[in-house]
Amino acid sequence: MQLTHKIFFLAILPIVFALPQKKNNLQVHNFSGTAPISVSGIFTLGLSDYSNGKIGFGAIGMIEYFIPAKSRTIFGLRFLFGGQTVNGEDQFKEAPEFITDMYILGGGLTVGYSFQNEFFPYVYAGVSNLWFSPKDQNGKRLTNNSLGAYSRSTIAYDAEVGSRIALQENLSLFFGIGAHFVQTDNFDDISAGNSNDFYYSGRIGVSLSLFGDKDSDGDGIWDSDDACPSNPEDYDGFQDEDGCPDYDNDKDKVLDEIDKCPNDPEDRDGFQDDDGCPDLDNDGDGIPDTKDKCPDQPENFNGFEDEDGCPDILDNTKRLLDNDNDGILNYLDKCPDQAETFNGFQDEDGCPDSIAVGDTVSVKEITLEGNNLFGWRSSEIKPTAYEELDKTAEFLMNDPFIKWAVEGYTDNNGIPDSLKALSLERAKSVVRYLINTGLPSFMFRVYGKGGESPITDNNTLEGRLKNNRIVIRRLD
Repeated sequence: MQLTHKIFFLAILPIVFALPQKKNNLQVHNFSGTAPISVSGIFTLGLSDYSNGKIGFGAIGMIEYFIPAKSRTIFGLRFLFGGQTVNGEDQFKEAPEFITDMYILGGGLTVGYSFQNEFFPYVYAGVSNLWFSPKDQNGKRLTNNSLGAYSRSTIAYDAEVGSRIALQENLSLFFGIGAHFVQTDNFDDISAGNSNDFYYSGRIGVSLSLFGDKDSDGDGIWDSDDACPSNPEDYDGFQDEDGCPDYDNDKDKVLDEIDKCPNDPEDRDGFQDDDGCPDLDNDGDGIPDTKDKCPDQPENFNGFEDEDGCPDILDNTKRLLDNDNDGILNYLDKCPDQAETFNGFQDEDGCPDSIAVGDTVSVKEITLEGNNLFGWRSSEIKPTAYEELDKTAEFLMNDPFIKWAVEGYTDNNGIPDSLKALSLERAKSVVRYLINTGLPSFMFRVYGKGGESPITDNNTLEGRLKNNRIVIRRLD
């Protein structure tokens, strides 16, 4: 019997040590923060003073609670109760067969692990109190039992390994095998030898999980804390705690996957603007663009005004002039005596200019076509929509004290509650983008209207596409 115990613990020892060591914070255990209620059928195999153990049967109920944790490994508490039998036979004993009825009440600690949120192995260690009564095959109490020669209550130290398999969102199948170290030698009504009685168990059952949060997109962030519960976080080191994938960290309109400097915005100065990196010295003359009057023309360092960054073309007695020092030579400058403002509007003509300000006062409503902003039934903004949203943000910035309602609409093809949730997520995505451009959050109120108020017929594809829209409506 001692050899059997050693083999069992050598088998489970690698699992016990392996489970806590494997961690991946990008996945949360499905049972974290839940309270599963379980019922199971059980079979037993006893090792006692009888030469042969026989299979016994029973049923066990369990209530567990798993402590919330943002990792694949979780810890939990278990409370169990039930009844079972332990059986044996020996033709040389006074009673050739015994059947011990047993009632159990116990508890302990569980350590669980998650494989792909589908397969959930666990180990359990605990203690239980047993009330037992050895009987013969006819149901009559055996001799020492009937004489009260020993206490019919004892404890057992329990160890178990097993696994759960997810069936549905809150329903799982589980199975396990256990070893039970009983602190008495009277399970078979006989006290002989130097060791206590012992039994193995195997069980299979179902669990219904109560409470608990969900992680719909499997990114390791609970839905209640996840700003994008349907889109997994990309964990690129940029705002990884919000649960939203960041396809353009630095908001420079160059996607991170092709951006050589994903956290440093492109400076859009007309020089290598497609690589995503700010170019601090375009012409490579060692003079930073901020101090270089000719950022795209390298200084020729001929001893004449070498600090201005402009190549100086000397022609005997004079050089090409730049009267207003705006970096545009007089012969190319339409306003040679007035410096260019370099605001992104006609900066090459050398004349100061200003951008016309939009009339936000007279505009009451802006409509953005959903098909241009989002994929079908998605709330993720397309990269091709950035330019349109940037223009919208630039317009709204003209008067940041006007408040706007951002309303999401869909067609009516689907479940109303799902469509309303989708329209709300789309409106949130648009507001999130506008805020990221620098607009204050107090400007906006967000609404999900679903299939309400269609602007055209939903019976055609063209009509459904038009009804999928974002309306930005002035509130005051």
